Amino acid sequence: TDWRDKDPDNLIVIPDISTDASFEKVFNTSLISGRNFNAELASDTASFIINEEMAHVMGFSPEDCIGEKLRFHQLNGTIIGVVKNFNFKPLHYAIEPLVLNQWGGLRGGSGYYVIKTSTNSYPKTIEYLKSSYEKFNPGQELDYGFLEKDLDLLYTKENMMSKIFNLFSVL
Repeated sequence: TDWRDKDPDNLIVIPDISTDASFEKVFNTSLISGRNFNAELASDTASFIINEEMAHVMGFSPEDCIGEKLRFHQLNGTIIGVVKNFNFKPLHYAIEPLVLNQWGGLRGGSGYYVIKTSTNSYPKTIEYLKSSYEKFNPGQELDYGFLEKDLDLLYTKENMMSKIFNLFSVL
């Protein structure tokens, strides 16, 4: 990862998410400067949106990093937007720098998809996803979960571990 005036000794691992223009709506975050991805612009596959923490790591204000060049995973691109910081890891982790790239620009994605739907349409949505998945992956079953349930389970486990550690520290 490289940008203008980056300290060559600054070795940092920066997570990324491949996404599209619906990212803000799905993850309930918002742009604080610049613009969102636009599927109509072929150049956006070589564009990045970063979070506030990434702007800070780069040494720029959210406004000043718009138009800056960024080399990320062998892709040379331009920063077009900055989103508010949000938790993309468990809440006890500090907010980390994050780079968002338009789907297809970097690696084409990880194979994980986040779909926002209303609770009353879950059965219909799951059935549609299963049949669509089967068309492209014959003989393979769709593995899916619900973000709310996964997060609840994660925080329940973490809360339990916290209580266990507290108990041992008292003993």
